[in-house]
Amino acid sequence: PDCIEFLNGPRGMKYVAQENLERLPAPYRRITHPALIGPLFTHYDASTGLFVPSVDLAFKYPGSGASRTVDEVSRSLAAPLRDVLVRLEQASRQLGEFLDAIDQQSSAQEADARDIARAFPGGESLEGSNAHMLGNLLNMSRRARKITTTLLQGGSSALDRELDEQPDIAADSTHFASAGRAPFVSLNACVSALRQVGDVMDFVSSNMNERICKSDRQEIEFHVGQVLRHRKFGFRAAVFGWERRPQVDVSAWDGVQGLPSGGEQPFYRCVPDMGDCISLLGGPRGVRYVAQENLEPLSSAAECAISHELLPHVFEGYDPDSGRFVPIEHIRFWYPRDIVCVSPRKMTSVDRALHALERLKALMHVHVLESRRDGALELMLQLLRSVESADDAVVVEKAVTSLFAVHESAELMTQISRSEQAIERNDLDEAMEALDLAMKVDHRHAETWARRASLHMRAGRYEESLMDADRALQLESRHFGALTLKGTAMRQLRRYDEALTSFEAARQIHPWAPGLITSIFKTQGALQFKSRRRSSTSVSTSSDKSTN
Repeated sequence: PDCIEFLNGPRGMKYVAQENLERLPAPYRRITHPALIGPLFTHYDASTGLFVPSVDLAFKYPGSGASRTVDEVSRSLAAPLRDVLVRLEQASRQLGEFLDAIDQQSSAQEADARDIARAFPGGESLEGSNAHMLGNLLNMSRRARKITTTLLQGGSSALDRELDEQPDIAADSTHFASAGRAPFVSLNACVSALRQVGDVMDFVSSNMNERICKSDRQEIEFHVGQVLRHRKFGFRAAVFGWERRPQVDVSAWDGVQGLPSGGEQPFYRCVPDMGDCISLLGGPRGVRYVAQENLEPLSSAAECAISHELLPHVFEGYDPDSGRFVPIEHIRFWYPRDIVCVSPRKMTSVDRALHALERLKALMHVHVLESRRDGALELMLQLLRSVESADDAVVVEKAVTSLFAVHESAELMTQISRSEQAIERNDLDEAMEALDLAMKVDHRHAETWARRASLHMRAGRYEESLMDADRALQLESRHFGALTLKGTAMRQLRRYDEALTSFEAARQIHPWAPGLITSIFKTQGALQFKSRRRSSTSVSTSSDKSTN
């Protein structure tokens, strides 16, 4: 965050003179870098305010170790870590049992209804072209169940042995049971288990949200699987996805300049015909991202038989009668209202995936709701304060955010989800409308107030953002997001002392919050500038009086 804020973009390794460096107060030494921190350091030691170097780095620079090990931190959190693991094991076990039942049912149905995949026009290989959603989800849930069970029964050392010796072992890990006292579980191992369960939850929620978003075909003229021609450049291409508005800046693209709608129109992800690319574009090309106004249908099905090595990655076959490509299961799931040519069995596989994900989403909602009622939020906040890397903090933060957001009302959760989808489309008005409806369901839900505060902030309405953030904090004083929003609003309103207080309160709860330390530095700088200006004005006034 500092590089983006102060150097206008990401940076790599910096080589700095000693006289250009100064020590930071210990609370402000947590830094993040997506590529460099992990390879160079093992973790952050809060007791010394130092990052602990890797084995190689410590060998080159002896005497640079930390005073407290990860295991010592973990032992101080023994009870909370075990409580978290018990909850994770229960959730992963129920998810696994449900998916096992679905898998058995799916296998029986597919054994009775097999069909022959139709080949691609260019003869591309079908191998590995159709990974099934339920299979992926089943593997993820089994891994989560294996890790949580192993940790509960045998501790971190048992997990290390299992992953080293038998990485594909099934979830039955009773051979790791410990006699006498409970096995030792490290903080890192607990976060690893939380990450595995979180991956299952993310898989379900992200796919369901994508399906809901793509169910709305307003403004969309073409369909997934359809082969079209580029009006300007002439090449043919098969559509495998679309967005209502481009996800990247397309204003300078040659194909977009001069279009009536410019970038304010749907864009399609397409696999082009390799022969067309070579003859019309001068060489091979990969995936194309094309504006709707640049596409037109082909006149006959015979023209639709295109060839490209990427086709098997997004399609599982081709129907020569209709001239349509058959998308893989994942894409068929995301685009339920797009017209595709598939067999009844393949539609049934998507229906089974939808049934499974809907049930899993409901099951996970129940688990999160019960965990919130049982005090899991305080446990997770304790972990958030204790984790020793930015990557681990992201995992725990997701769990905390889920606990903040969960509510027993399905209508309120629907409106929260609707607001998220509207924000992805950059439709802030619809997002605010959804949050207002959520507020009517329950005006005591802190997360709704915090999300409204965030929308006001994005729109530059700082007073409104401050009021909503304050309301969120009245309902949930530990909401670090609301504290950060409150601090940002106050800084924009030039109430720097109060802003600094809010930022520091957020840091006490979430020391790894992205951009928070940068905000503290900027606020401190503004305070110092304000103080210097006040002192200068005072000196100038005194000088004028003495002259008179």
